[in-house]
Formats: sequence, structure tokens, C-alpha cells
Amino acid sequence: LEELPESAKIDFVLRLEKETREKDPRITEVAFCSYFEESTKCQLINTKGLDLEFKGNSATALVSAVARSGADVKTGTAFFSGNSLSALQEAGVAEQAVADAVGSLGAESIASGEYPVLLRGNVMAVLLEGFSGNFQGDKVQKNLSRLKEKLGEKIGVDKLSILEDPFLENGARSRPFDDEGIPTRRKHLVKDGILLTYLHNQKSGSKEGCGSNGNGIRMSHKEGISVAPTNLFIEKGSATLEEMFSSVDQGMMIIDVQGTHAGINAISGDFSLQSSGYRIEGGKLGSALHKITIAGNFYSLLKDIRAIGNDLTFGFPNRSYIGAPSLVVDHITVAGE
Repeated sequence: LEELPESAKIDFVLRLEKETREKDPRITEVAFCSYFEESTKCQLINTKGLDLEFKGNSATALVSAVARSGADVKTGTAFFSGNSLSALQEAGVAEQAVADAVGSLGAESIASGEYPVLLRGNVMAVLLEGFSGNFQGDKVQKNLSRLKEKLGEKIGVDKLSILEDPFLENGARSRPFDDEGIPTRRKHLVKDGILLTYLHNQKSGSKEGCGSNGNGIRMSHKEGISVAPTNLFIEKGSATLEEMFSSVDQGMMIIDVQGTHAGINAISGDFSLQSSGYRIEGGKLGSALHKITIAGNFYSLLKDIRAIGNDLTFGFPNRSYIGAPSLVVDHITVAGE
């Protein structure tokens, strides 16, 4: 990325904007179309002979399309992060933004009730991020996690596995060592539904009697060492979106949630989030939905998963180290009409 001329990056953004505008005649505006990149270098040196270094970079394409039909106006936003311009060009960012904007025109509400719900990968990534602190050893020790004393216990369905992978290709937080100089390692936090480990830095690991497992992270040079994941995600399954649709007779697909700051209780696991998406009727995607709220409990959700998709989506740019595939959950409470 650093070797590419700026002109190539500018041309890419101009082409992306043009492509977004031309995808559908109902697209009347491109609210924003951006390219940004980041290069990082981490070097640790101490008086005991430690001398470690790694470098990395990534680029992100972000586009927001506005669709209009009469007085109805809807917006769709999509992004993709990678470490090459060719990866961004092939990601289908314009197509996703336009599909979400146009598909949301004519949205309505739905009768309140309990429904089977397909949570698209970006939505499940938001939920996983909101509750990811429960896997941190320091929070477990401070009684700020409902996963305390749950090691070895089943906390999800058999097909559920949650992985922390510091060597993930194109991962936003891929790195060979943490900020204490401890080698990172790939590990399952949850495997086949069973909680196997917490994340630890040297301090929390010593309290637990197991040592650090490479998760001592310093968020900035002004802060001390905390516990945090590198690349954290639910492992993808085998189901296609079409197969997941067909498994739902009457339900919905949620493609976006809002209000996570107020709508998620990270300790209890409860969530209540403003949402939008589509009906699923007779196993087929139906009309658009908005002005609905989904509510449930994260820990109950993990035990209520019917299917796990073969896609994998990482969160919005500032949370692009946490990801999930699309999931079908048997029961989620929906507040609508």
C-alpha cells in the first residue's frame, strides 16, 4: 500500500463513487465515499535484551448510498478492509451499499412477538463486540463477567466455536507478540459450545495461576497494559444464506442495529436494539422492515442458534477486529406495531 501512488488511490475512490451512482436509478446521492489507510510499527526494547518488532498496514473503502422513491429516503452503508487495493476493488462494496439502500425502500413495521431471526454477520459482530469483555480474565476476576467459574462448561450450541487468532490474514489486530513482549497464539475461547479459556495478560494470568496467553494490549502510549483480544470471531459454519432463509417459515432477517451504547448491558447479557431488515416468509426474503426493536439475552442466544452461515463479516472500521458469520436464532423478541 505504501508503494502505491496517491493517484491510484484517488482513481479508485472516484470509480467507486461512479459505480455506486450507476448501480440503480433510485440512487440519487452518494453521501460519502472514502478510502483511508493505516500503517503501524511496534517495537519493544528493554534492558534485559528484549528487542522485538513488527509492521503492518491496512486500507478501508467505505461508501454510503442514498436511495429515493417519492418521499421515501433510505441509506445503505458498506465497507471492506484489506491490505491491497485489488482486494478492495473485488469486495463488492458499492453493490452491498446499494442493495441495502434500495432494498429498504417501502419499509414497514411488523406485529410484536417472538420470531426466529436471521442475524446478518455484521449484526452478530456488533453483539459479539458488545459482550466480548466477558472473556477477559481481568473482568472475570473483578466479578464483571457472567462467565466467571464457567470454564469447561457448555455455554452455547454444539456447532458454536469462538476463536481468537492473532495470525489471521488481513486481520486488523494480527501480530506476533503482545505489548508485554509475550508471543501471541491462536486459541479457541469456545469450542463446540464449551468455554475453554479466558484472555490474560501477565497480571491477570499470574492471579489465575496460568500465566499470560498473549493478550496484554496497550491501547495507547498514555495508557497502561490492559487485557484485550487480537482478532476475535465466531467461526463460520456451512450454511448458505439461501439455506438459512429456507429454514425460517415466518420470521425476519436483521441487517442493521442502532443504539448499542444504551441498549446493551455487557454484564447481564441483555440487549434491546433498534433494528431494520426484511421479512422472511415461506423461506423467502420478503418486504423491508424498520421501526422495530429486537431484544434478548446474549447468553441465551448462544444456546438458541439453529444455523451458522458460511460467511464471515468483521465489524465497522473502528471495530474491524471482531467478526461473525450470519446466524439463525430460534427465538428473539421483537417490538413492532
